[in-house]
Order: sequence, then C-alpha cells, then structure tokens
Amino acid sequence: MVKRTKAGLLKTLTAGDLKEICKRYEIKGYSGLSQAALAKHVAENLDLPQENVEQIVNEYVSDKIIEKIKDSADYFLNKRVKIKTVEGNVISADVGGYNVTIHNLGAEDFAYYCDDRCPDYTYQVKKGRYPFCKHFPAAVAELIYQERLPVERARINHISGGPLEELGKLVECRRHAECGAIEGRDIENTLAQLNRDYLAIARQDAAVARERYHEQPEYVFETLTAQAFELLEFDTIIQRKPTEWDLVIIAGRAGPPYIGIGECKTTAGAVYELKADYLVRLKSFCLDMFKNKVPATYADFVKYLVLVAPAFSPGSEGLAAKFRVNTGISMSLWPAETLLYWVNQYRKNPILIQRWAEPLFSKEAPATKADIDKAFRRAEVEIENLTVKLQAKLRDEFAKFSHTSADASFVTLDLVILESIIKAVIDGMAPQLVMLGKKGVTGVDTLEIKHDYYAPWGLVLGRLVDEFVDILKEISHVQVKNPAFKEELIKYLAVEQ
Repeated sequence: MVKRTKAGLLKTLTAGDLKEICKRYEIKGYSGLSQAALAKHVAENLDLPQENVEQIVNEYVSDKIIEKIKDSADYFLNKRVKIKTVEGNVISADVGGYNVTIHNLGAEDFAYYCDDRCPDYTYQVKKGRYPFCKHFPAAVAELIYQERLPVERARINHISGGPLEELGKLVECRRHAECGAIEGRDIENTLAQLNRDYLAIARQDAAVARERYHEQPEYVFETLTAQAFELLEFDTIIQRKPTEWDLVIIAGRAGPPYIGIGECKTTAGAVYELKADYLVRLKSFCLDMFKNKVPATYADFVKYLVLVAPAFSPGSEGLAAKFRVNTGISMSLWPAETLLYWVNQYRKNPILIQRWAEPLFSKEAPATKADIDKAFRRAEVEIENLTVKLQAKLRDEFAKFSHTSADASFVTLDLVILESIIKAVIDGMAPQLVMLGKKGVTGVDTLEIKHDYYAPWGLVLGRLVDEFVDILKEISHVQVKNPAFKEELIKYLAVEQ
C-alpha cells in the first residue's frame, strides 16, 4: 500500500475542513484559495509529523461519518427505508426513493452505489472524499433493526468506534419509540451544556463543535436551539437539510396553538446581517416547505418565522416588517444570548406559559433581556388575576349551596352539587392550565391537564386551598343552626330549647 503524503491526506478533506485546520493551527494566507490549493498550503505550513496529520484527517473523516449517520436519521426513524433484496453478498435497498446497492458488506472488496441524482454521492463519494452518502447508514440501520445484521458482532465498512456507537444509538431510539418506552428528560445536563457551549457555537467555534459534538457548528447550533426551546416546553421538529427550514417550534399548549418556522444562523463575527434578498428564501421556508404541505387546520397556526443568530445588524426591524407584509407571517428575531437568558430564567421559575409568551414572538425586533423580564412580570400578574377569578368562582359556587346544606357541624353536598362546583372552577382554568374537549363520537367531556405548567398550578391551587379554608372558617363562625344529630336527640328526649 502506497503511503500518502501530507498533501495527499489533506486533499481528502473539504475546503471548510481545511479552513478549520488553518484557524486551529494559526496558519495564515488561506483566504481565497481553492480546495486543492488549500490542501497544498496546509501541507506546507502545518508543522506536524506525518502520523499526526493522519490522525487529524482520520478525526475529520470520523466526524463526517457521524454527520452522515445523523443525516440518515430522517429516513430511518420515519420508516422510509425498505430492504428490497439480500442475495448473496449484494444488498439492495430503497432509501427515501434513492436506490442503494451494497456489495460485500464487511469485506475488503466492499463497494457502495447510490443514485447519481444524490448530490452527496456524485460530488463526494465518487471523488473519493468520503466512503458513502447518508443513504448508506440508513440502509445499514434498517438491517440492524430487522436483526439481519447484529451490530455488536458486525464488521461494517468505515463504521467503527464513535460512528458505530452513533449508529447503535439511532437503532435504539427507534426501538424505544416502537415499544413506547419513556425516558425522562435530562434537564440539568442539557441546561449546563447550553450554558457552556451555546454562545460559542453561535459564533462558529469549530473547535468546540468538533471536540464535543463531532459536527460542524451550524448543525450543532440547530440542535442546541431546538433543545433550548424544548426546555421552554415547546415541542420541536428538526431536520438536517441545508436548503430547507431548520426546525419547527410548536406552542401546542397555548390554546389556541401557534407555530414558528425556525432558521438558525451562525456567524464568526458578533452580528448576523439579515439581507433583503434572503427574505425570498425565508418566505419559501414558511410557505412552500411547510404551510402549503400541511392541512389548512394546521397551516392557520403558522404565525412566526423565528430567526436565531448571535446578534442582528441595524435595519433588521425594517426587513421583518417587510416580511410580514409579503407573507402574513411575523418575523421573530432572537439573539442567542437572549434566548439562553429566557431558558435560564424559565428553569428557575417556570411560570411563563406559552400563551403569555406569545408577545415575545410578535415584536418584529431583536428580543432583549428586558423583554424577557417584562414577560415574567406579566406572567405573575396573569397568575394573580387567574387566581382571584377562581377564588371568586369557588366562593360563589359554594355560596349557592352552603346556606341550605350547612349546620353547626357539617356542610352536606351530594356528588352532583360537588361536581358542579369542581366543574365551574375547572372551566375557569381553561385555556391557561387545562384544555377542555369532547371524546370522539361519544361526546364525553374530556380534561387535559397541562402538566408542564406545574409551577402555575402550584401557585393557583395553593391559593384556592387557602380560599376554601377561609370559606369553612367563615361558615364555622356564623353558623347557629343545630347539627342534625343534636336535633334528633332533642326530639327523642322531648327537651325544650
């Protein structure tokens, strides 16, 4: 086997990878060079032994393979992979409409083919930069899932170590979903990770992205942004397609719901410059690639384009207003630092529910920490107003029956009366804390409790309990009617009162 030179090794990396190496090792003069010229320039200026260069290149290749595995998740987890035939040493599969053929899996004469319409295969695999495109790990994951390829014993070409571990995680994720297994959220570690890395990743810190996530900063930023919104109790849908939207942010607990189409932008500088010509693409993300694909019932909930970046240049507000005029969708501008501040404030005091948080998205100017503080103060007022309303409702409902059903010892309520009191109070909690509905064709009333809002629930219920105790205390202090037990004894003893 011919041993590659430094330049030969470095030529297998992309221009982006080579630029990362230049920044990492403080190599100057790389701006404007082509990929081939970059490889030559790095080889000449990287003062490291051959074996160290091999290690660096292997790390980049391993990280790229992990990226391919993560990119394959959409096909595999959404069951878009079909193993058509396994005949001898040839495996044929359909991966999201792409025809994949694998020869001699695990052998030295391994070969892999994908449709020529797959750009990754055409421009990366065929040119020898990477051994396969994202459709290969999707097919392999399906084989493992179907137990036709045991991952613990399998020898999978180009997938070992970290990449094999990532592939195993992908398969386990689907198995857990299939069997309905529930795993708790690791809120503390996720929050710590965001506080440690989020702002650095937003500013394209490739070293952090590579060392801790084995990916490019852009993909890591999308994932961390989704995690940030999930810690705020929003649901998210994330996809890894550079030419489409990055994530969907779903406020399904808001009543009525609202949806934001998320676009995450990293920049090496401190400020992201939003340009007018980019509005066309953002419009396509919201309308062509989402709103026009879902039923009208859901399309009506699409109200915001959520743009997240390190910070925004002056003039972004004007472009946000222009975007709304052209699309009917408000542009919500989120500096990464502000979003991180919101997450930290919420995890300390989780009272800002989605319904009360919506004004933060409709501002059409970069959100600030002051906006977050104002939203939390408003949440406190809303909780107070809701509590006062429910206390009054409880008192009013109780008063309807207590004067006719109370004596010196008891307030006697039948279940019908009790249900009417409880229903009146619960109705007053909608839509902030509960969602009321009916069940299918039976028409049975249903109650959906928003468990993520445990903090507002605790505040409201605590005050309602106090109100109930006060009501009992008032009845106790004014009640003069004899208990029924005493009246019975008087009747039998013929004692005059």
